Amino acid sequence: MAVDIDPEVGREFIEHFGTKGMRWGVRRSKEERARDSGKAETKPKTVVGKTKTSGKTAQTMSDADLKRVLNRLNMEQQYNKITDPGPSATKRVLNSVGKFAVQAARNVAMTQVTAAANNAASEKVAGVLARRASQKTALNLAKMARKNVSFTR
Repeated sequence: MAVDIDPEVGREFIEHFGTKGMRWGVRRSKEERARDSGKAETKPKTVVGKTKTSGKTAQTMSDADLKRVLNRLNMEQQYNKITDPGPSATKRVLNSVGKFAVQAARNVAMTQVTAAANNAASEKVAGVLARRASQKTALNLAKMARKNVSFTR
């Protein structure tokens, strides 16, 4: 009683979604996956301040080249000036309030530190004075006790 199993049965249910050689629990970054698939995005290199004529000096450039380069640089400066929003009103207020708050915090901290130092110093002085007073009191009591003992003899 041999059971014939068709090898095509169940093929539509078993699928492999991993990468060959992939380990369980190991994840790769997007860059690694893109590099391995050949779809790595290469960022175009932007060179600031370089033009086709950057190897030339102003003396060796023709008038047309010099005019073209200067015109381009002026346009870039104008564009940056127009599109740069500068600090927002919120940032300006926070900067001015921040400077005031820092100064106020410094003043409060200095006051607190000074008060704590004064308290510590006064406690120390009071402790020293109390010890000396108790020593003097003890000496006075001892003297008085000697006097009283001498009269009772």
